[in-house]
Amino acid sequence: MISRPGGRRLIGRILRQAAYPLAALPVDVGQLVLLLIRRPPRATAPRPDVTTGAVLLRLPLDAVAFVIAAYVWLLLPVNWAFPLRPDVGQEPLRDTWGGPTLAGAWAVHALGATLAFLVVGLPLLNGLAHVQQRWARRTER
Repeated sequence: MISRPGGRRLIGRILRQAAYPLAALPVDVGQLVLLLIRRPPRATAPRPDVTTGAVLLRLPLDAVAFVIAAYVWLLLPVNWAFPLRPDVGQEPLRDTWGGPTLAGAWAVHALGATLAFLVVGLPLLNGLAHVQQRWARRTER
């Protein structure tokens, strides 16, 4: 198999962009705290000219995006660690996707979560990041 370095950069960019909705809320809250105590937000922002109003306008969108992103990112570890979930031992596996064996249920949950993350989650998160970044640029004017 031939590996192209450009492909790795593209995957890295897509994953970084998908992490943006998780990072934007804590960064903006940190900026707001620094602005409220009158310290320049150089520690959290590349632009020190960010205003309190701009940060306050971004917070609602950041909060909604954070909740959606947290749910999407949690799909992977919750389903990849399917056998470790506390509810697995209490229910019969014959009614679980991939059952009646634990290995089958684990494989189906892990594969399903991975496919859902790749097909639905990554485009959704990248779209959210795009909207957040446009809104951030617009509010800073």
